[in-house]
Amino acid sequence: MRILDSSASSGVYPDYSGRVNKETLRNFRNYHTEVQAHERLHQAIGGAAVGSASYVYQRGPDGRFYAVGGRVNVSIPAGTSPEDALRMLRQVQLAAISPASPSSQDLATTAQVIGAIRRAQTRIDQLQAAKATKDPSAAPKFRPDYSSVPDFAKVAGVLASSPKFILYA
Repeated sequence: MRILDSSASSGVYPDYSGRVNKETLRNFRNYHTEVQAHERLHQAIGGAAVGSASYVYQRGPDGRFYAVGGRVNVSIPAGTSPEDALRMLRQVQLAAISPASPSSQDLATTAQVIGAIRRAQTRIDQLQAAKATKDPSAAPKFRPDYSSVPDFAKVAGVLASSPKFILYA
């Protein structure tokens, strides 16, 4: 939890020290409610990939703390299959743009997620292509060039006894 004190002029949030009135308090309360609703919406739509919310608080003119910013962390667990990761990333994308007024960070996260979605889809396509080539008749023929290897007979013998080549992406 970060706390911004209204007595410290950060230039980001207005300094209301010394001026307590109903309109100012109403603004703090309304913004506090908006921030919390914004982060709860991210959580509700983000599903399992979205963690708990954390907030930045500022002391209001009445001495109470009000949320003036927030965030939720996103994580795709290690070992998640590419298909599950793709599903989770699409959910995170929806969560990032779900509020009526997405923040600049929400939009930046959306751009990052779109890149991750493309990478996950590419990985899925590669895995599907690898599965399709398990059929020996569909697999491309591998013809290595051993012209630069000094002892071709030794290398050819080792390769001939090897079970198969495995391609890693």
